[in-house]
Amino acid sequence: MKRDEDMSKTPVISIVLPTYNRIDSLRVAIDSVLHQSYEDFQLIVVNDASSDGTRAFLDSDIKDKRVVLIHNPQNLGLQKSLNKGLEAASGEFIARIDDDDRWIDSDKLKKQLDYMRQNTDCILLGTAYQDESGQVTHNPLSDGELRKQMLFRCPFRHSSILFRASGEEWRYDEQLKYSEDWELWLRMGQKGSLANLDDVTVEIATENNATQKFFTKQIPINIELIKKHRSNYPNSAKALLYHKFLLLFFKVVPLDGIIHRFFQKVFSLVFLKSKSS
Repeated sequence: MKRDEDMSKTPVISIVLPTYNRIDSLRVAIDSVLHQSYEDFQLIVVNDASSDGTRAFLDSDIKDKRVVLIHNPQNLGLQKSLNKGLEAASGEFIARIDDDDRWIDSDKLKKQLDYMRQNTDCILLGTAYQDESGQVTHNPLSDGELRKQMLFRCPFRHSSILFRASGEEWRYDEQLKYSEDWELWLRMGQKGSLANLDDVTVEIATENNATQKFFTKQIPINIELIKKHRSNYPNSAKALLYHKFLLLFFKVVPLDGIIHRFFQKVFSLVFLKSKSS
């Protein structure tokens, strides 16, 4: 780990960025963070034993004193790398960005921090986002609307979130291979209110998106999450039925086929609103 000895002041926001063998997109992600208008943060980059020159790039090219580097001696996987980042975090708030995403709004942190300061009951705050084609997705904004969806889907984009760290030692469940972010948000929702900003602050990569690539593998895990949290959120019976339907649906319907794409459109109409920017 590399820390600058002059950084004695505790940052307001800690940003956790795990990375593995994505040196080109990592450069873009880091640059998008370092160009935020709000500057009182630390960026914790967890290099999960990359073999593509990531370590040399981070050690030699990253000079910003706000950046903390953690180099895993061996590949630990996303969940453990995320937790190593959280363990190193000292901020009052935690933000996240994936190594293949980028923040496209230089005021992202400022807007979210302003909201959190004005809404002290809010524990988790996300934003709208877009993909590389300019397709914009807006998740529900209010606590009530978010809770209605929390057992059906994860209504937060991981690279958009800011959450309140004070008073809790939040960690991702390392036993989960997928949906570790959704599981953490489900726990957070029991400690405070939830919200999204309608501002588009993040551009996400879709080519290597694990959520899409391993969607069908996540469904059994999601069913267990619903069972675990069914007493904490509304519509649990409907959500459980929905995910069991998905489990059967994808046994007979090809992923990304015509029928699947039709139901994706229906899903978008029911759960969120999308438009081209």
